[in-house]
Amino acid sequence: MVNLKVKWPLRIRRNGETLLAFGLLLLPTCYVSCQTSRVQGVVTNRATGESLAGVRLILCEDKGDLVIPICPVAMSAADGSFFFAGPKAGLYRLMGEKTGFLKDYFAESGQGSSFQLRRASSRRIHLSLWPEASISGRVLDENEKPIAGVTVSAIREGYAFGRRYLEEYQYWGDSSATESKTKRDGTFQIAEMTPGKYYLQASCAAFPELDDSLLGKCDALTYFPGSGYLPKATLLAAEPGEKREVVFRLRPGPLYSVRGSLEVPLDFNRDFEPLYALSAETGVYLSKWKDKYNHKTRSFELGPLPQGDYRLGISSGIYPSDLTSSVSFSLVDADLDGLKMRMRQPFTLLGRIHLPAGFHSKTSYSTLLSLTPDGTSRLDKSGRPVKDGDDTWSDLMPGHYRLRLFTDDPLYLKSAFLGSEDVLAQGFTLGDPPHEVLELTLFKSIAEVRGTVFGLDGVPASGADVKLISKGEDAPFVWKSMNADEKGQFLFSGVAPGAYDVVALDEAIRDWEFGPDEFAQVSRSATHFEIDDKSEMHFDLRVAKLRYQAPADITESTLIH
Repeated sequence: MVNLKVKWPLRIRRNGETLLAFGLLLLPTCYVSCQTSRVQGVVTNRATGESLAGVRLILCEDKGDLVIPICPVAMSAADGSFFFAGPKAGLYRLMGEKTGFLKDYFAESGQGSSFQLRRASSRRIHLSLWPEASISGRVLDENEKPIAGVTVSAIREGYAFGRRYLEEYQYWGDSSATESKTKRDGTFQIAEMTPGKYYLQASCAAFPELDDSLLGKCDALTYFPGSGYLPKATLLAAEPGEKREVVFRLRPGPLYSVRGSLEVPLDFNRDFEPLYALSAETGVYLSKWKDKYNHKTRSFELGPLPQGDYRLGISSGIYPSDLTSSVSFSLVDADLDGLKMRMRQPFTLLGRIHLPAGFHSKTSYSTLLSLTPDGTSRLDKSGRPVKDGDDTWSDLMPGHYRLRLFTDDPLYLKSAFLGSEDVLAQGFTLGDPPHEVLELTLFKSIAEVRGTVFGLDGVPASGADVKLISKGEDAPFVWKSMNADEKGQFLFSGVAPGAYDVVALDEAIRDWEFGPDEFAQVSRSATHFEIDDKSEMHFDLRVAKLRYQAPADITESTLIH
C-alpha cells in the first residue's frame, strides 16, 4: 500500500513558551481515493460491436422530474472508453449521443434507464448506440406531380405481452422526427429509426394546404406504395444506419359504403342521434367520411371509404348508461351491406377470487388482475389489485374477454370458471348481462429456474442478461429477466407453471426492446423447457450476441414504385 505524506501542525510548550512545529502524518492513499466513486466504461456500435469515439456522455443524478440536476459531460476516447470521477452515491442516468447515431441511456437487465451508484464504489458500464436509419422520399399524384401538406409517418409492428399491435413509431416518445409533413416539392423525411420493419402511412390534415389536389386521394389512411388496405402494403426493412429513399404515389382509388342497422332492446323507446367513432387498424380515428341515419328503421350508411380494415363504435349518448356497440370490418373490393350493430347498456359481472391461505402481497399494486376485451390495441400492465372474496366488474359491454395476471408476487392463476365453463385459456364471450359468477383461484408458485452463464471462452459471464421467455397469444415475450452475478449465476424464483425458453445475452437489452425478431436471432442459444408448480430446473447457458449487420453502404439506397 502506498502512503500519503501530509504535513501536520503541532504546538509544543517549552520553558513556558508555545512553539509551532510541523510533523509528518502518513495516510494510506485509500483513505483519500476510496472515498470517491467513479463511473467508467466503453461505448460501442450496437450493430457491429466496434468501439465508438467522440460520443458525448452525460451523467445526471436522477432526483425526479421536479429537480434540475447538475450533469457532468465526458467524451469517449479513440477506443470508446470514458471516465467520470467523483460522483456521490445516488441514482443516476447515463446518456450517450453522437451525430449519425440514436441517443440512448444505459440500462440494466429488464430495467429502465436509471442505475444505483453506491458510496466509494466503481461502476463499469457498457453503452451501445444504434446507427440512425431514415426513410425519405417524395409523395406524388397520378400525374407525377408533388403533393404538399400530406403527413407521412412510420407504422411499426409491436408486441405487448406476446400480443401483436400496430402503432405509429416514435423514438423515446418524440414524434417530431418520426413523422413528416410533405413540403411544396412533395419531399419528406422520417429520421431516428431503429432497425426494424415499417409501413409508411400517409394521411391528410383536416384543412390541407392544397385542398383540391387531395380530394379523393387522401380521404383516409393510405399505406405505401398506395393502398388503404394494410395487407396490400409494402413492408419496408430499415437496416442500421441505412438511408432509404422511396416514391410514394397517391392515386384516386375506389371508394365504398358501409350499410347496416342498429338492434336496440325492446324496452328502449327513446329516439337518439347515433354518435360514431371510426378508426383504422392502427388505432387512428378518421374524420373524412359522412353518415346517414334513418330514425324510423334505425338503419345507417357510412362512406365513402377506401379499402382498409376498420373498427366502428356507435353510442346512443355520452353517458355510461347509454347504449353502445362496436364491431370490426374490412373493405376490400365491394360495399359492405347488412352490418348488424347490437346495442346494449353496460352491465356488471360478479366474481369470486380465492387466494392462497396466508398470502400477503408485496405492495397494494404488486398483483393486478386484468379483464381485457378483444380489440384493445395495445396491452399494458394495468388492472385491479386482487383481493380475497367477492368482487365485481362493472361497465362491461358485449364482447369477448380474456383474463391476465400481472404480478411481482409468487402467484399464478390456477383456474377460471364462468359458471361451469373453463375460461382460463380461451377467455369468454358476453352477449347479455351474465347470471353466472366468475370463479378465480390463485395458487402460490414455488418453482425455481437457476443456472450458470458461460462466455464463449468457457469463463463464467458476469453481468449477462438472462431472460425467461414465455409464449404469448401471437409471439413469445419476456416474462422476467435479470443480470447474472459475479460468478455467472442466476435464479428465477416463483416461476408459474408453463412452457418457457431461457436465453443469456452478452449485454443488457430492455425487455420491451426484445421482441420476436430479436428472439429469432438468438433462439439457437435458447433452452426450451416445461415446468410444473413444484419443479426446480438447472441450466448451463452460453452467452448469445444480439447483432444486426449494418449495410456496407449506409449513405443511400433507393426503392422506386
